[in-house]
Amino acid sequence: MQIEGSGATPDAVVLDAGRVASGNGAPLGAVKDVGLKADRADGLVLRNFTVRHAAEHDVYILETDGYVQDRIKFMYAGEYGALMFTSDHGLTQN
Repeated sequence: MQIEGSGATPDAVVLDAGRVASGNGAPLGAVKDVGLKADRADGLVLRNFTVRHAAEHDVYILETDGYVQDRIKFMYAGEYGALMFTSDHGLTQN
């Protein structure tokens, strides 16, 4: 699976799990625990977008073999911007 923002920068496409009016700042106003969760999504590619205001994790990659996170902004998550748990062969860059 591949999820790629179509804008020129990560700011052009936003997944917001909370208070949209806060922009990239506080308060969270979270209505979702996780902004984007990928569970057993081998070969995952996430590119060129912003995720913000999740109560726990903006991006949660679980039990995935092979993933790339490139040009992603994690803004104001309650715990982790990105959490990769029991996942192998991953790359997070830019």
